[in-house]
Amino acid sequence: FIYDDDRVILYALGVGLGSEKADLRFVYEKHLQVFPTFGTMPFIRGFIDEFVPAAGINLHHLLHGEHRLVLHKPIPARGSLHTTLVWKAAYDKGDKGAVLQVNGFSRDGGGSLLFENRSLFIDRSAGNFSGERGPGSSPATPPEPLAPPFRVSLETAPHQAALFRLSGDKNPLHIDPGFAHEAGFDTPILHGLCSLGFACRGVLTALCDNDPSRLVSIGARFVNVVYPGDRLITEGWPTDAAGACRFRTINQSSEIILTNASAEIQLPPS
Repeated sequence: FIYDDDRVILYALGVGLGSEKADLRFVYEKHLQVFPTFGTMPFIRGFIDEFVPAAGINLHHLLHGEHRLVLHKPIPARGSLHTTLVWKAAYDKGDKGAVLQVNGFSRDGGGSLLFENRSLFIDRSAGNFSGERGPGSSPATPPEPLAPPFRVSLETAPHQAALFRLSGDKNPLHIDPGFAHEAGFDTPILHGLCSLGFACRGVLTALCDNDPSRLVSIGARFVNVVYPGDRLITEGWPTDAAGACRFRTINQSSEIILTNASAEIQLPPS
């Protein structure tokens, strides 16, 4: 995965960053910093371009269920990355399909691990293969008090999916009306990883003073469809003094978009 300043900036625009003063560090090549969730792009491009055809998966039936990005070092503003994808497991959920657990490890040219992606996908056509059901899970509810200490509201653009896909996720579900209809949606939907990028913007704004080096990890479960043009509202509850934060993202109709969501923040020296 070879990238330069322009590709880093294109990704930042794809998650809604623009020309506001706080955004310039991500969209202007002078002192450019990489927005953290750019780290999902080498993984998803490898998954769509290499893993899906090798595994014989039909994209019409595939949904992204969960994703977590773990950052070990700041991502350089330009360079070459080598990403290894590992299929960890396939769980049989019966008529609901199969859950595929796929992880990715991205290293720089010197072999140092920069970040890892941990992802669950749902193949709606692949259940009932007499496999293990896998571990159970339940939605996480916001901790008390229910009123979130921070709330960041951001609007996606009508062309958000068309822009975001240029960073690496070329699944036709997000651009082709006919493909989206065959997959069971009225119109193309926004990428789950784009929604996670918007949520990351909320976390960085509220807890990190927009400093990407302070984000250690971020992840969530995708539970509802987002359409380009929707408003995404991220509500967060820092849970301990070590920098853990639980959050959720809802849309303009208060439907939950991201749940079981958490981030780990490196706290500034006291």
